[in-house]
Amino acid sequence: MRKLSPLFSKVSTFAFACSLLSAFLLSGCLTEPKFPIEPEIRFESIRKINIPPDPNIVGGGARDSVIISLHFQDGDGDLGLSQAQQNEEPWKGSKNYVVETLVKRGSTWQEYRDISGNKADYSSNFPPLVELSSKPNPIEGTLDFSITFLKSILNPNAPNDTLMFKVFIRDRALHQSNLVDTEPIAVYGLGQ
Repeated sequence: MRKLSPLFSKVSTFAFACSLLSAFLLSGCLTEPKFPIEPEIRFESIRKINIPPDPNIVGGGARDSVIISLHFQDGDGDLGLSQAQQNEEPWKGSKNYVVETLVKRGSTWQEYRDISGNKADYSSNFPPLVELSSKPNPIEGTLDFSITFLKSILNPNAPNDTLMFKVFIRDRALHQSNLVDTEPIAVYGLGQ
């Protein structure tokens, strides 16, 4: 094995230190991104996890967990609601993650309805993505949302349903994002 000369070692250390110093100085020059105060979302992915039945849990039948991943940007970082905010006006009875579910019947997409014939509503609330006491700052990242579909115990051989979701989010100031469509995905069917 060949030994490096002490001069090479000192030059390499010096070059490495200079590159670290340059990176540190340049990071101070970076400006915050400028996003609109209305949230913007982009569909990233949809995936499904099959969960087998668990006889040790009441209601522990087989189910599909569908996870929708959205990329988000928000100019003032006011995304998400605390538990207390969910029970206060203007949020009482409203949701900040709004989902419309469509099912493919033949060649057309229709509103997805539960076994009782009611429109299925999977809208929900997600918690604050940054501390509520934080000063307004732009944020971006990925928001994952899960919806569970139980296998029908009344009709266990029901064919799968092909679903698609239309999603938008709201910030605490009630600014609404754009609407995005997911790709279709097959889940346990209702047997309708």
